[in-house]
Amino acid sequence: MTSLFNSASIITKASVNFRKFQSAEIIFQIIYAHELNNIKTIFVLRDLKKIKGSTTNPEFLIIGYFGEELMPVNKVESIKTLELLLNYSESELLKIGLNLDSIIQATDFLKKVEIKEDLSYYELSSNIFALIRKKGEIKNLWNLELCSKYGIKLKFESFYFIGTKSGNDHILFNILINNLDYEETSKIHLLEDFYINVDTGKGFRKEYTAVCIKIEKNEKFIKFYFSSFINSLQKSIMGFVAAKVKPHNLMYLILRSAGLKDESINIEGFNKTVEATYSVSILIKNLVIEKPFGLGLVRFYPPENQYEIFNNFSEQLKRELENLEEKYCWAIVHVKSNNLFDAYRLGREIILQSIDFLSSVVRDDYVFDFYCIDNNISYWNRDHATPELIVSTIANINNNLSNENAMFIA
Repeated sequence: MTSLFNSASIITKASVNFRKFQSAEIIFQIIYAHELNNIKTIFVLRDLKKIKGSTTNPEFLIIGYFGEELMPVNKVESIKTLELLLNYSESELLKIGLNLDSIIQATDFLKKVEIKEDLSYYELSSNIFALIRKKGEIKNLWNLELCSKYGIKLKFESFYFIGTKSGNDHILFNILINNLDYEETSKIHLLEDFYINVDTGKGFRKEYTAVCIKIEKNEKFIKFYFSSFINSLQKSIMGFVAAKVKPHNLMYLILRSAGLKDESINIEGFNKTVEATYSVSILIKNLVIEKPFGLGLVRFYPPENQYEIFNNFSEQLKRELENLEEKYCWAIVHVKSNNLFDAYRLGREIILQSIDFLSSVVRDDYVFDFYCIDNNISYWNRDHATPELIVSTIANINNNLSNENAMFIA
């Protein structure tokens, strides 16, 4: 991510010389467009003074952003901002001091109120405010495209991006079914990264790496839902079980997992130029194998081999495995990297691709048995057509050069 999409995730301070928000931070960054040449950027600021030593809810301000300046929003932009915030659950909003009732109250107020003055400061609810103008709109002069990892572009009609302090970003691209290039789209693998490229006047440049979460469709649109890789990693790495890592390497791993970019981290003694081979091992649920086998770069091992695979096998992990209800095996891949974080990211991606291939190979959706080799009509159930292989949150990363090791568990 670069500055166009990470104003909230890097905890950017902001100051508005108006009422209560002279000391504030960007808590949400919203970018959306209903037309490709009409892209809007809006911030939701949180008052920092209210947070320090206060038992009351913090206060929030909706304000626009154009170029390098904060600016008022119009009524339609304010309502759209509030509606997009409803993508988050009540528990997620409560963590930052917002609640659904307050957002709904603010939305209802805006829909009923008539904006009479050219510039007004509105109290929309008990802790949500907006600086609203009667005329004009925010309009960033960008060009934006959605691109698959290997360069396949998807032409979209509209999109929205909601960036947060936690990195739990929400992204949606609406693509017209009639505009879909079926031949090109069939080449896309949803488990691979997608890129949001932006042209601000100097040519297209990759600005954001996104992970596809789900796809939905209606009669008119295909809806592609994305989140950040950071968010998917936060869901998969829940905590350390054991770590035999140099302190600065461990700090780098924690900071990257928390959402900081590589260029934002400067740790004395951490050498990012030394490349090593890492072994990334991840537990796969619902896959039973009798003996080790290889699939591409990935090697699969049954549970009987796990004590031979790992140098460290903590008591906590033993208890976790004993309590697993599903059958499981281990997938291991060797990758080259200069840090534990990127080694895990690359290793997990390769294992995901291997599992995706394995699921498609064993899928049987034919009328006759044994992939139509036999002429007997098969007993077929859609729920069992594709095995639900799960790449779990239990992982082990080992630096084969220094023997540094980190293990994670859900």
